Amino acid sequence: MRRLGLEAGKEELAIQKTIQTNAPQIEKQNRGIWASIFGPRTLLRWDVLGTIIPGIFIAVGLGMLSLDWFPHNLLIGQFSFVVAGVLFITKTIGYAIEHTDHRAQRTLFAAIICIVICMIEVPFLWIIQKHKPTIISTPQTAPNPTTTATRTMSLIDVWKENTPGTMRRELSTPKSPAFTYTKVSTNEKLEVQMAVISDVNTRTFVFSLYIPASPLTSEFCANLAKKDGKIIKSLMKYAARTGSSEEAETPPPYGFVPASPGTFAHKIYIYHETGINMYERAKIIHSLESQGIAVEFRGYDYLLTRLAGAVEGK
Repeated sequence: MRRLGLEAGKEELAIQKTIQTNAPQIEKQNRGIWASIFGPRTLLRWDVLGTIIPGIFIAVGLGMLSLDWFPHNLLIGQFSFVVAGVLFITKTIGYAIEHTDHRAQRTLFAAIICIVICMIEVPFLWIIQKHKPTIISTPQTAPNPTTTATRTMSLIDVWKENTPGTMRRELSTPKSPAFTYTKVSTNEKLEVQMAVISDVNTRTFVFSLYIPASPLTSEFCANLAKKDGKIIKSLMKYAARTGSSEEAETPPPYGFVPASPGTFAHKIYIYHETGINMYERAKIIHSLESQGIAVEFRGYDYLLTRLAGAVEGK
């Protein structure tokens, strides 16, 4: 009898093991071919989430942060991070519901994991929102040394910086821009500020333009690059007469120390709050290079690099 009981027990264990082994195949057959691959139970497995969350959503979110020329790049980045967080939280809650542990332990597990995810994701989304071009494009006054360390740097702050070994002279103000570009069809206006950066050692200077957030940014830059256009002619005229008697008769602004007459270094820095796509950049660079002028675009990607350097330097 005892032997019969042991054999029956072994046979029952073998049956249970067979059922457990074949359970996934049976479940797939019952769910159908589409549900077995694209169903929520399949897509929300830990191994699948461990691949698609960092490999797709987090990768896309991080990639969008560096593409300032891509339309709505920050919004797409935020959406990708939100989807990654929602998927992880959904899987955590589902795993806690299906587990056989005590209800208190399952609730505590789900709560802790969800809180940690929110603590990581919410501040990150807030930082992206704070640095969107529509926010950082608000013109500000020159940075105050006593408060610069306590607030976030904007692109116009970077444009107004004085680099060691150079002297900076602004030729415009927000109320009196260097260039006012008007689109005839819509009567939209774009007011551009300009400064001259003189290198004390090489006795050369470059032009530095600041373009506030505007849908006319690419159009203005394209007109700037036109050969014999009004904008480039104006810049070349200023470069030709810098250091002449006509320029010397103009009283320099307070705090500006006139250097020896320098020469134009044939370079223009363009600080732009609104992104310019790579195709437009390439056309502008090619057009200006054909006229012997180098151009460097400094947009949101440049500001992020400066912010990262400032954080590392603290």
